[in-house]
Amino acid sequence: MTLHTPEMVDMRTKFGNAHVKFWQSTDRAKLISDLVRANVKGRADELLGCWAKLLGGNAGILHSFSAQQVLTYLEELHDLRCKYLPLLVQEQLANTENLFMGTVDENIFARLYGAIIPYATVNEPIVIPGNLDYGFLLLRGTIFSHLLRVDQNVMSEGLHAASASFQSGLAVFGTKIGGAGLYLNGTRNSARLTLHDCTISSVNLGSSDFNGIEIVDTVIQQGADFRSSKASFFFVTGSVFQGETRFQKAEFSGRTTISARFFKFPEFFDSKLSDETRVEGIDYDPKQSLKSLAKVDGRKILEGDLLAIRHLRIHAQHKRWLREEVKFFAEEQRVERKLLTLPSRSIEFAISWIYDKASGYGASVTAAVSAFVLFNLAACLLFHALLSLGTVDLPAPFAGYRIGLLSDSIQVENVSFSSYRGVVLGLQNVFNPLALFSGKSLVTVHSPCALSISLFQIVGSLALLALLILAIKTRFQRGSGGGSM
Repeated sequence: MTLHTPEMVDMRTKFGNAHVKFWQSTDRAKLISDLVRANVKGRADELLGCWAKLLGGNAGILHSFSAQQVLTYLEELHDLRCKYLPLLVQEQLANTENLFMGTVDENIFARLYGAIIPYATVNEPIVIPGNLDYGFLLLRGTIFSHLLRVDQNVMSEGLHAASASFQSGLAVFGTKIGGAGLYLNGTRNSARLTLHDCTISSVNLGSSDFNGIEIVDTVIQQGADFRSSKASFFFVTGSVFQGETRFQKAEFSGRTTISARFFKFPEFFDSKLSDETRVEGIDYDPKQSLKSLAKVDGRKILEGDLLAIRHLRIHAQHKRWLREEVKFFAEEQRVERKLLTLPSRSIEFAISWIYDKASGYGASVTAAVSAFVLFNLAACLLFHALLSLGTVDLPAPFAGYRIGLLSDSIQVENVSFSSYRGVVLGLQNVFNPLALFSGKSLVTVHSPCALSISLFQIVGSLALLALLILAIKTRFQRGSGGGSM
C-alpha cells in the first residue's frame, strides 16, 4: 500500500498548512514545519525525530494564544478530518503495517492530524464546541490561566496534557475520549478536574496535583491511574471503572468520597487518606473482575483483589472506620469463598454462603431481618402444608414410607386455633422455643417429624437472631460512621 498518492500528499499538506499557520511567528514554527514536511514525504524516521523534539522539553519562550485562535485552529482541523477521514484511516493502517512494524506508537500519524498546542499559554477561558471529533488534542506543558471546558465532544485518539497547568480548572462534560485516553500525568498547579457523564478509554493522573477531582456518571473502560497524585478533595459517584484502578501513594488531604462500581477492586497501597473519607460506597463484584480481565489467570486476579481489599480493611480498622471495616471484611470473605475450590472445603463454603446471604457477613441489617422473617415464615407454611396434606404413600423405590403429618400430630390448647395449628407451632418456636419441652405449652407435638422440623427451626432462628443482633450492633455503634463527618 503506497503512502504517496496525490490524494494523501494533498491531505498531509493541508493538515501541515493548518499547523504551520497556527504556529507562525513563533519560535516553534520551524520545528512544526519540519514535522509537517516529514509527514508529507511519508518519512517515518524524520517524523518520529521531529515529534520527539517537539515533546522533548520546554525550550524557548511560551507563545500566547487567544481563545479565538485556538478555536479557529480546532475548527479548521475538524473540517479537514471530516473531508479526509477515509484517507486518514488508510494511512494509519498503512504506516502501522509497512513502516512501524509494531515497534513504535501506531497512533503517531493519527495524532499528527489532531491539534498540537504544546508548551503554550492561553490567557482566556475556552469552551470547545460540542458534537465534533477533534481526533487527538495535544496540550503538553500548556498553561491555561482560565477554565478550559470541553463540552459534548469526541476525541477519538485521546487528550494528552502531561505537565500542563489548568489554573482555573479543566471541566469535561458528555465527551467520549478514545485512543490514548485522558493523559494528565504530572499536571501541576491546577484547580479542579471535573469529569461528568463521559466515556473514556483510560485515565492517567499519575503524579498530578489538582485542588480537587470530581468524577460523576463516567465510564472508564480500560484503567485508571491515580498513583502519586495529590488533591485537596476527591469525589467519585455514579461511575464505572472497568479496568484496574490504582491509588498507590496518592494523597487526598480533604474530604474523599468514593461511591462507584469497580470491576476490579481499587488498590490503595501506601496511599494517604484523610479522616474525612467515605469509601463504603465501593461496589465490587468478583464475577465482574474475572470477566474484565478474562485473558489473565482468574485465580491470580482474585488473589490480587484479595490483597487490595485486605489492605483497605486494615486501614479502616486502624482509622476506626467501623462501618467500612465491616463492609470490606464482607468483600474479603466473598473473594476467599471464590477461592475455595477443594471438595474437602465444601462445608466451609456452605457456611460462608449462608452467612453472606443471611446478613452480608454482619454488614446488612436489612438482609438479616429479611432472612429471619422469611425463614420462620417458611417453617410456618411447611407445618401448615404438611397438616393439610395428611400422609401420602411414596412411590418406588420408597414404597412403604409415608410423608406428611397426621391431624393429631400437632394439638393446640385453644380449639379456635385448630385450623392453624401449623402456623401457631411455627410462631411458638420463634417466640417461646422452650415451650416445646414444657407441659404448659400452647401447642404440643406428638410426631417425630414435626419435632425434628421444630428443632431445626429453633436452632436456625437463634442463629439468624444472633446475626441480626450483630448487624444492628455494627450499624449503630459509636464510631461506625467512617471518620469525623
